[in-house]
Amino acid sequence: MSPKYDLNKFIKICKTGEETVVIGKKTLKDAKTDFNLYSRTDILDFIANDGLEKLRHINTKPLELNSSVIESGVQDTNFDKEELYFVDAYSFYSGNDFGYFAYYFNSESNRWVIKSFKINREPDPKKLGD
Repeated sequence: MSPKYDLNKFIKICKTGEETVVIGKKTLKDAKTDFNLYSRTDILDFIANDGLEKLRHINTKPLELNSSVIESGVQDTNFDKEELYFVDAYSFYSGNDFGYFAYYFNSESNRWVIKSFKINREPDPKKLGD
């Protein structure tokens, strides 16, 4: 499945630092631990200023309900509706670090949600030949 959302549009939204982008506590913790990005502003600036190098779309999947999703404002009742939320996931590089980034749009709250921002646990394609 091709991406659900226009990533360039999302990056432009990050450039404005809009309050329409939500980042949960676990995602903030992962970004701090894995990429030394300590705040919501740090993450948005990183995205807005081309920090996501060599982006590659991994997949687009229906959102799975878990504690970090609930924390970002999605309620169980939303999953009973016809319109599901879809998450676009990407791999990227930041220097030599191989990362994973996933986001979606919550139409009920009219907000973008950065669901994941962490080191990619999948094998790094650069190192597969080693």
